[in-house]
Amino acid sequence: MRCQVCDELEAHHKCRVCGRVVCDLDFNKELNVCRVCEATLCQVCRSRLAVGHCVNCARTVCRVDSVRFGLGRLCIECAAAFGVLRR
Repeated sequence: MRCQVCDELEAHHKCRVCGRVVCDLDFNKELNVCRVCEATLCQVCRSRLAVGHCVNCARTVCRVDSVRFGLGRLCIECAAAFGVLRR
């Protein structure tokens, strides 16, 4: 089966997030995800897909690792630093 990202090389891995089968070049073995999902993972937990960016530090964040802040989101670390979230 061909890689579902590049459609050129043989697929050897399955992404734990989306289920795509991908080649060695399009797979991050450390995170066990394809390169597409890697680009959209929360940069706090590195396990869930992001829903937005922290308005302070610009990291991608998931719902669990962020809080709503006005029209945007703050990552839990920035929220704690600003006193918006108590840890």
